[in-house]
Amino acid sequence: AGPALDLNIGIEINSFTGYVGYFVLGYYFPSNTFTSGQLNRAYVLSILAFISSIAGIILLQYFHNRGFNDIVESDFTPDIPVAIAGLFLFAKNNYWSVKSGWWQNTLSRTSKESYGIYIVHVLFVRLLFDKMYLGFRFDEGSLLWVIPVKAVIVLILSFGLTRLMRVVPVLRRTI
Repeated sequence: AGPALDLNIGIEINSFTGYVGYFVLGYYFPSNTFTSGQLNRAYVLSILAFISSIAGIILLQYFHNRGFNDIVESDFTPDIPVAIAGLFLFAKNNYWSVKSGWWQNTLSRTSKESYGIYIVHVLFVRLLFDKMYLGFRFDEGSLLWVIPVKAVIVLILSFGLTRLMRVVPVLRRTI
């Protein structure tokens, strides 16, 4: 164990390796078909996962236990991949009729950039909300609105960076 192994670059390797499961799901779900029974079970599990997430937030707020906010906002609690997997399968397996206009344009552009957004969003989460960097905190706010506000901020910034990367020829190949 030499000095090179003690190098601290400020980013935990878990920040990247922990998301490998999402990549696997991202490959598995679009390339497979499921029976209606399997889909219905996935939808029920997804709804239960969303309910458990919201219940966890409400319980933490009720008991004013701010020490566990990082757990509630973590991407690695079991409810998050289950909830998102069910939501993805629901969107994939249902026909959506959206009239032309700003909403369809927004969804289409966001969808085209979704992989890039997925890749860079961790950068903004860490940069804005991690204590080690800017450390923006919403200590007085309810997690029921703080989490969606953080999500929208990170989505907008990630979308912007991804679009910017598409304009720069050298960076275009990275996303």
